[in-house]
Amino acid sequence: DRDHGYNEYSLIGAKKAAEKAGIAFEYIVTTTRDDYDKNIRTLVEKGADLIFTIGFTQADATEKAARRYPDRHFAILDFAYSPGMGCPETVADCYTPEGGLDNVTSIVFKEDQPAFLGGVLAACMSESQTIGIIAGEKIPPVTRLVYGFENGARSINEGIDIKIEYIENFNDPDQGYKVARSFFKKGVDVLFCPAGKTGLGGLRAAAEFNVKALGVDVDQYLTVPEARKVLITSVMKNVDVAAGTIVQKYAAGSLKAGINAFDLKSHGVGLAPFHDWEDRIPQACRMSVARANKKVFLEPSISLPDE
Repeated sequence: DRDHGYNEYSLIGAKKAAEKAGIAFEYIVTTTRDDYDKNIRTLVEKGADLIFTIGFTQADATEKAARRYPDRHFAILDFAYSPGMGCPETVADCYTPEGGLDNVTSIVFKEDQPAFLGGVLAACMSESQTIGIIAGEKIPPVTRLVYGFENGARSINEGIDIKIEYIENFNDPDQGYKVARSFFKKGVDVLFCPAGKTGLGGLRAAAEFNVKALGVDVDQYLTVPEARKVLITSVMKNVDVAAGTIVQKYAAGSLKAGINAFDLKSHGVGLAPFHDWEDRIPQACRMSVARANKKVFLEPSISLPDE
């Protein structure tokens, strides 16, 4: 049940770090959200001292377990707790004894930053000046990817036509394929699919109809070989690096409660190599990405919408 990206590489990173540190490692693949509480409890009962959970859908189960088992440490990827979730006035307060989550580490990514760079490249490479985004559920990591990509593209051409469709299911590649087909009929010639397995359907369609695409989360040139010929790059969250870093810190006794943020400066996010497109990306597009990269470094929240 591989997703060729986010979950798979988080698992790989944590497992490698655990093996290197000589820590016993075990994992459970959850098929339904109703099983989160049960599966976390199973790991605790098996003696796990560090329990790693993935994504916002596991936030409630992780919080409950952290309060129930204060002698265990929990790490949750792509989610940060905030006031209103049972903790005091500020985000930092959540990760204190008073906030009840002083045994929780949150790992978050500034995914809007590499998405901005991806949008710049997409707009530069689009001949029709019509690009498409197939997105998953409207959760913060996905909307940050969408906003970053959209704003990066508009920094190149303010009037570019951007087709966006959210699909409230990360596990529907057939729907991703269907939406991609509809986009292509509307002139989309560069496609971005931050939608999990649903996005794989979009990449399948892009490969079938020879439409340029950008991967997401990991270097999908390596994980989705059937789409290699159309993948100009991937907007990466180095989830394997992040997961491995957390396990390493835990093994060294230096893992602390709170938020660990990974961004361009820490190399926690970025664009993948161009691979087969190395000699086909115009110098002007490379320079546009380089300038955008420098701008994001100077203004790290440049791609976010006005609040």
